[in-house]
This record gives sequence, C-alpha cells and structure tokens, in this order.
Amino acid sequence: MDLTISILDLKNEGFIKNIYNLEEAGIKSFHIDVMDGKFTESKNNIDDMYSKLSLLNQASIMKKDVHLMTYDLERNIDLFSFLEPDIITVHYEAIIKEYNLEKETKEKQIQKIKEVIGYIQKKGVKARN
Repeated sequence: MDLTISILDLKNEGFIKNIYNLEEAGIKSFHIDVMDGKFTESKNNIDDMYSKLSLLNQASIMKKDVHLMTYDLERNIDLFSFLEPDIITVHYEAIIKEYNLEKETKEKQIQKIKEVIGYIQKKGVKARN
C-alpha cells in the first residue's frame, strides 16, 4: 500500500525541499486539492495549486492526483490537464449540479458522468469520480 500526501498546506517557502524530503521518506504520489470557493466553503486556491503543481512537476516524477472540488469542470480539467497529472478526481455532485441534472433520470446522470470521464481521458489523464 502506498501513502499519498496532500500538498494543500505546503508553504511556498521551502516547497521543493519539502517535496524531496517526502520522497526520501517513501512517498510515491502527491494529491493536489483544488478548490474554487464555491463547491466547498473555502478560499479559491486554483492559481496557487496550479503554481504548486507546476513546481511539483519540475521537482518530482512521482504520481500526481489533481482533486477538483470545483464547478466549471471543463475549464478546470483543461487548465490542470495541461500540466499532465496522472489522475484527475472529480465529484459526482459537481457534475450533477453543474449540468442541472438533479431532476433527471439516473440514466441521463450516468451518461453525463461518462461524458466527463471521456473528456478527461481525451486529455490523456486517468479519471476518478
């Protein structure tokens, strides 16, 4: 079993050194929590996490999982897939709400989820929901 570390609270100062230390400790993958301040009641950290993932790509070859806790999924999938993470994780609720599927049949909801997964895979990234 591998341990994945979230970089959410890693400070910019000493970021690369912390990444190296985590790898030395045996970390095999990094989790990048991306929030828009709307899907979750938190601050918008999209720009900060984009910068951190960019730095992480320069410093590490370990796996990276971008966890989108956001609406505007296509925009954020496009934005973060550019940095070639290994996995993009999205929330079922974000898909249902963003595409106004709350009152739709389960089949229509599943179809849209498959479309989002396909969209992520076209970007060359694994999809998790």
